[in-house]
Amino acid sequence: MGFILLGISCLSSYGFIASLLHLIVYVLMNTIMFWILLSSNYSTRKLIYFSDLRFLLIKYPSVSAIFCLTLFSMAGIPPTIGFYTKFLLLKAAMFAGFFYPIAFVLFINVISIFYYIRLIKILLITKAPNTLDQAAATNFFFICF
Repeated sequence: MGFILLGISCLSSYGFIASLLHLIVYVLMNTIMFWILLSSNYSTRKLIYFSDLRFLLIKYPSVSAIFCLTLFSMAGIPPTIGFYTKFLLLKAAMFAGFFYPIAFVLFINVISIFYYIRLIKILLITKAPNTLDQAAATNFFFICF
């Protein structure tokens, strides 16, 4: 949302067009991501924990590839469309002379990249825990709270 507000605050047609384009791409990426997460009726197993994303890679590698590309695009990693729309917004803000807001938005974007990369790491690298570990973690959660 910060990128969209940055483009609108430029008060130029270039900023408005870049904001609209980024809004369209962001809504599309969120729709794809939540469609994958919410339509987890791929098998009898439901997505409850983040570690349950691991079975997507094993059973449906094409769905997990689309999920990873969507997360990369939301993070703004090149050469995805999310990178290009963020680049257009930053370019519009540079022309308007908003250097401190650009630095702030880039700092927040770096923080958000860590969250997106964490999901990709869980999907691709981390081993899925067995059901005993999940049951123990659930019992620990209920004991603590």
